[in-house]
Amino acid sequence: MSSYYSDADHVSVLIVDDDEVSREVLATVFTIEGYEVRTAQDGVAALAMLDAENYRPRVILMDVRMPGLRGASLISQFRERVRPESGTVLLAMSASEPHIDDVLGADGFLGKPFGTKELKQWLEKSEREPAKRERQEASATQVTDSKRETSSNASNLEATLDKNKLEALRALMPEAGVRQIYSTVVDDLSRRLPTLKAAIERGDKMMVRHIGHAIKGGCGMVGAVDAARLGAMLEAESDKLDNSSAIVAQLSSAIEALKDMLGREFSPQ
Repeated sequence: MSSYYSDADHVSVLIVDDDEVSREVLATVFTIEGYEVRTAQDGVAALAMLDAENYRPRVILMDVRMPGLRGASLISQFRERVRPESGTVLLAMSASEPHIDDVLGADGFLGKPFGTKELKQWLEKSEREPAKRERQEASATQVTDSKRETSSNASNLEATLDKNKLEALRALMPEAGVRQIYSTVVDDLSRRLPTLKAAIERGDKMMVRHIGHAIKGGCGMVGAVDAARLGAMLEAESDKLDNSSAIVAQLSSAIEALKDMLGREFSPQ
């Protein structure tokens, strides 16, 4: 017997993420699956939405590595507005394993990339045990195998795109929608590249790390495995700016490879 939550009907999801690619992919996939989706580009905008509209989503998905208001501080402010007894599930998400302090007060953690299957698992869990929903204050629980899949794919340094991800998106939406998602990825990477180069030149390790994390997460969502791998390297090696410069050159090549993929995989518009 189907349940209210697992059917997705009338289930409202608020996605809070500063990464445009992640927001667009999650919003598109969840909307197609029947969820009512709203998005916010940062914590301040999300809180303003809750305050101004008395909006109470069934699920809040929030990235824990956003600039500005984020992590446990943002979770605490969400909790002031949306109490556990309301039934709202608050899930932290990130392309990297979070520090425990960043997820205090959340109901759980989802590692990017993930999809509706993992979200439904949390909704069904909260439905079965509404009085026993445990906060992940002792440990951040990983409920998806997608990250391990991404790591495996990323070991192939020559791969431009995970075709399984491509076909999964094609099964969900028209070809024009899939093309738009990958075009957004290319545009996002192209916009980030000059900012990344400038950050390396001025020795801004924090900015290099942030951009690398965003690239890893957004590209991982759509299976752009080579770009995601390079983003992970930027994040991990941000203290080695000489290496970062070499990675930027590889990232430029990865962008060109994605552009070539768009020309090969999709008919001209």
